[in-house]
Amino acid sequence: MPEVHQRMALYKRASQVRSPTEIQALRDEVRDRYGALPPQVEALLAYAGLRLRAEAVGVIQADLAGSALHLRFAPAIPIAPEALVSALRRLAGATLSPQGVLRVPMPAPASAVGALGSVLRELEKGLGEDKRASAL
Repeated sequence: MPEVHQRMALYKRASQVRSPTEIQALRDEVRDRYGALPPQVEALLAYAGLRLRAEAVGVIQADLAGSALHLRFAPAIPIAPEALVSALRRLAGATLSPQGVLRVPMPAPASAVGALGSVLRELEKGLGEDKRASAL
């Protein structure tokens, strides 16, 4: 996008999408207007999708600290406690603090975005079918 104003408008719209359908509509609109999407725009839209997925499982904050992802949950999450325990068992080395922070060690060569996607996939298994479909 040649103009700063146009890029800022895209960032704002990407931060406000509320569904995968809206992300696809934004992707289609940008492609129609500017042509093939550069990797930076695809990454922005992928990030918007991760944000939606994180919100769907009750994650309100995700940080990379050292070699681990730290995900903070909202006080009430849509995942049953048993499903959360199952997810923890599937995530090697994962721990959950009493304050609602999930710490997941990252494999050395992994990207933070890719690792977050993997963690979210495990957490999404604990959602009901209706909520899982809307998160994807």
